[in-house]
Amino acid sequence: MFDIDYSILCHYPSLVSKDCITLAVLLFNKDTNETALISTKNWNRVRSFNDDLDIDLIKLQLEGIKDEIVDIAKSPKFSLEKYTKFYVNDLKFTEIISIKADNFEDFVKECSRQYLISDFNKSERPSKDEQLSFIKKYLKNGNIECNHNIIKGYFNENICFDFVIDDYAFKLFRFEGRKETRLIRTVKDWAYDAIKLKNKYKIVFITDIDFEQKDNYKTLYNILNEEAFKILNFNEVISFVQSINSKQVVDI
Repeated sequence: MFDIDYSILCHYPSLVSKDCITLAVLLFNKDTNETALISTKNWNRVRSFNDDLDIDLIKLQLEGIKDEIVDIAKSPKFSLEKYTKFYVNDLKFTEIISIKADNFEDFVKECSRQYLISDFNKSERPSKDEQLSFIKKYLKNGNIECNHNIIKGYFNENICFDFVIDDYAFKLFRFEGRKETRLIRTVKDWAYDAIKLKNKYKIVFITDIDFEQKDNYKTLYNILNEEAFKILNFNEVISFVQSINSKQVVDI
């Protein structure tokens, strides 16, 4: 088993924006000092996210990180956390995620599928079950207790969430490629449950789309956002779970 640290590099269109797009994942094998930087290949998507962005400059920056970290990581004092803190403007790394894996190369490939999902054809993208499995591996690695996913609703009925941690109940939605009108009924049902359960659980909805960039899903967002504690993109989930575990969650 290898001890691995990794962080997700995101581009923010402005210094105050919460909306971002994933550009790369940077990984560090703490046992072998190996590093890997996997970057998006779907630059058209990046360009559509921010048409003012200098794509060529971003590519050069990514190449610079890739070349630089190979040498820096050889130092016994190297820390991925300290390295990533230097990026504070339109390019920012997420908090470091630590995990154990049997094979570094295989884990790098899995991170590519999970975090750079738009780089893959639809047939090659991870299923909902694969995404949940990826999250639960992290939970198991971190000895984070994941409670039974079936909880009692307001009327004592069984409600099946994807996973529950303490008083946080998580539900993952797959919206990409589906018509909004066909999803509204299901989303309304979950929003109703969120209202009825809000005194017992903090309901967190996870989606596979960026609502800021998907105007045709605005109705779904408005319904979910009405009573949810948070709405997260899949890329944000593990960092959020880390904050739960360290009791640093605040409702903004």
